[in-house]
Amino acid sequence: MAYTQASLSDSIWRRHLDSQGGREAAQRLISSTRIDAGPQFSPDGRTIAFQSDRSGVFEIWLCKSDGTDVRQLTHFGVAWTGTPRWSPDGRFIVFDSRPKGDADIFVADVQGGLPQRITIDPSNEVVPSWSRDGRWIYFASDRSGRWEVWKAPSAGGTANQITHQGGFAALESADGKTLYYAKSLNLPGIWKVSPAGGEESEVVGMPQPGFWGYWAPVRDGIYYLDTSRTPGFDFLSLSTHRTNRVFDLEDRPVEGAPGLAVSPNGKFILYTLLNQSNSDIALVQNLK
Repeated sequence: MAYTQASLSDSIWRRHLDSQGGREAAQRLISSTRIDAGPQFSPDGRTIAFQSDRSGVFEIWLCKSDGTDVRQLTHFGVAWTGTPRWSPDGRFIVFDSRPKGDADIFVADVQGGLPQRITIDPSNEVVPSWSRDGRWIYFASDRSGRWEVWKAPSAGGTANQITHQGGFAALESADGKTLYYAKSLNLPGIWKVSPAGGEESEVVGMPQPGFWGYWAPVRDGIYYLDTSRTPGFDFLSLSTHRTNRVFDLEDRPVEGAPGLAVSPNGKFILYTLLNQSNSDIALVQNLK
């Protein structure tokens, strides 16, 4: 019996906004016949790291900021590998992978070589990110019985628990004084806490459950996905506490995956969409 089967995939899009606020159509930036997601700009804005299963399993890939010169960085070959984040100096990428079953945190040199394993606990550690000074790596761990945010020295060492009321996918503010994080995989909201721990408070009630990876802090605010109305990206100003719609999405965002990044100069956004049988990473230019 002959049959066909359509497989869903994600890809990365680029959108442009001119300085007068005019809008242009989004451009597909990174795509394949498989899943491309989790885009992140390098600190100099010239390179993009992303996760893709175009090799048959999920690995970390790199390309130029215009989507060209794609190359594979990791070669685990048997594991789900993803959620890449650049070190502040642009020399390393931290990510999670599952080469032996449980998820752990690894660091890879962007020039190549064997990745260094950072966590060794018999639990799951995922969605890592760097502190602004490069000394620490934040990650979510279920070692306490539920997902919480922890941090460990970037060179390896004992981890410290930061959140105690649930936490996932943490990112430091531009000045390194605040740690923002998604509440959980299945709860809405972006929360904040000191990088040293302490009082935890809600910043905004979005993104909704399932979209924990669709937000990004910048120097003066936070971009995040709002699916409570027409799906699109909003911007929360931290100085005025006002929110405005930046643009509506062309297609469906992808649940359960990292999907948003802002360029270092604040003029571009990369985001992941599900387009019929594939998904793409898109870029928005000149946000303000």
